[in-house]
Amino acid sequence: MGSSRRILSLCAALCLAWVAACDNPPPGGGGSPYLSLELPSAPASAEVAGVEVRLSASVWMNLMPGPPNPSGGPLVVTFRLDPTPAGAFPPGTAVERVWVIGGDHVWNTTPDEVSGDAGGVRAVARGGPEMAQGLPADVAVRLRAPSGKAVDLRVRVPAVEAAH
Repeated sequence: MGSSRRILSLCAALCLAWVAACDNPPPGGGGSPYLSLELPSAPASAEVAGVEVRLSASVWMNLMPGPPNPSGGPLVVTFRLDPTPAGAFPPGTAVERVWVIGGDHVWNTTPDEVSGDAGGVRAVARGGPEMAQGLPADVAVRLRAPSGKAVDLRVRVPAVEAAH
């Protein structure tokens, strides 16, 4: 009887550990499949701090010869966030996360570079996993409004491009 209790206790502990791991994404986020339930249905534009913001993006594989990418794999995503109609991007709004979803791959990361220009924001993330070229992918971005509210945007990219 004692052996059965130990096995049951061990199974219960493993189940609890598995549930905890599912609820707590690993730090760093690279390649993590953890997505918000709202992310798949996020729109391409939404209101952020009283300003309508639209997401546009491109995804490509850096297949240029040379030394290995120190930040990881060859996938690169660039995206823009533009106020519509043209105007000022909401001040105090942060770009928090970016996801690239293609086939059975999910890349969850933070942008390497974020820069503002006349009215919009441009960001780049490098080092994602290999994805099939020529197939569509979704790019989702989480913004943090000055109020603290998370705003998710998502666009479909018609094809993952390649730079040779």
